[in-house]
Amino acid sequence: MRLDVSPLRVAPLVRLALVIALLCAPLVGGVGSVAAQSDDCAPPTYAVVADDGRPTVLEASAGCQDGRHTYDESWTATYASLGNENGSEGLPTDVRDATPAADGGWWLLGETALHRVDEEWRPTGETVALPTANGTSAATANETGRFDAVARDGVGRLWLAGARGVVVLNGTTGAATPTDVARATGLYAEGNRLWALREGVRGGQVTRYALNTANGTTDVSTTVEASVRIGPEVRRPVDLTRVETGWLVVSAERNLFVYSTDWTYTGERYGSSGLFAATVLLLPAALLVAFGGVVVLRLRRELLGRYIVVAIVSTALAVAVRQSLLPPAARELYALPSAAVAAILLAPWAVSVLTVLRKGAWAVLAGILLLAAGIALPIASEYIVAV
Repeated sequence: MRLDVSPLRVAPLVRLALVIALLCAPLVGGVGSVAAQSDDCAPPTYAVVADDGRPTVLEASAGCQDGRHTYDESWTATYASLGNENGSEGLPTDVRDATPAADGGWWLLGETALHRVDEEWRPTGETVALPTANGTSAATANETGRFDAVARDGVGRLWLAGARGVVVLNGTTGAATPTDVARATGLYAEGNRLWALREGVRGGQVTRYALNTANGTTDVSTTVEASVRIGPEVRRPVDLTRVETGWLVVSAERNLFVYSTDWTYTGERYGSSGLFAATVLLLPAALLVAFGGVVVLRLRRELLGRYIVVAIVSTALAVAVRQSLLPPAARELYALPSAAVAAILLAPWAVSVLTVLRKGAWAVLAGILLLAAGIALPIASEYIVAV
C-alpha cells in the first residue's frame, strides 16, 4: 500500500511544525525567568543556608513577604514567613542571603544593610550598613554596590558578592576593602576557606579560596586552591551551602541539588519549580506530541493507537531523564560535547525529513521518529554542556 503524501498535503504539516517551533523557542528559553509569581509580587530570588544542619531556602520577592523553606530528614519543606513586608519589624524588605553570626543567629543581607536576627529568626535591631563600591567598578565612588550574597569567615569578616565583584566588610568598623575574587552569585565561608559560586550557561563553577588571616581583618589576600564545574544537571545555580554529607546548590527555580564532598552529583534533587514553570517545560513536548498525532492521522489513521503507545513510552523516558532518575552509567551522556549530543538528538529529525517526502509506509516510521525526537529534544537540551 502506497500512501498519498503529495506536496500539497505535506505543506500544511510543515507550516504547523514551524508554528510549533516558534512557540516552543521562547517558552523553553524563558522558563528560568518565569518563576512563581502572584498578585503584585516580583519573581522570587533564592538563597540556601544550613539552619542547625537542616537545609533552609530563603525566598525573597519584592512587594511581598519573604520567607524560608526548611527541609526535614524526609526532604519535606515547612514554610515560615520572615514577617518583613514593607520593612516591618526592622528587617529588610528584600532578604537576599544570610550567614551565621558569631554568637548564634544570622546576618540577613538586604538592599542597603545587614540585619541581625536571633536563632529563631527574630530581629534584634542590630544593623551594619553596606559599603560603597570601594573599587568594584561602580559608576561613582559613593555608589552602594548591589550585593546578592554574604558569607562570614573564621575571623569575623563579612564577604559580600555582587555583579561588580567581591568586597570584604569589617563588621566592627564598617570599613570595606575590594578583593581579587571575581563576581559571584553565591558565597560560603568556613574557617580560612571561601567558596564562590558563579553561574554559567548550563551550570556553574565553584572556586575554593584560601584566605590569609595572618593580619586579622586587615589582610584580604586570597589564593585559588581548587575549581570545579557543576552542571548541567543544575541549570541556573544561584547559591550554595555545606551540610554534613556534602554540598547543596539551589537553582533559580528553587530546586535543591545534592553533591558529595568532592562535588560529585549524587542524582538527588528536591524542591519545586512551581506549577507554572512545570507547565511551561511540558508544553513544548505536548505540542510536539500533538503534531506527531496529526502526522500519523493524516498518513495512516489505523496506526494511531500504536502511536499513542509510543508517545506514552517516549514521554516516560523523557521524564526519567528530566528528573535525573537514570543510573550513573546513563548519566555519562550528559558529559558529551554539545555537537555530539546535538547530532544524536537531530538524527531522527533528519530521517523523518528524508522519509516523509517519500510515499510508503516508511512515512509512518518517520512520524514516530519525529515524535520521539520532538519529546526528547527540548528536555535533553537542558543537559547539553556549553563549550
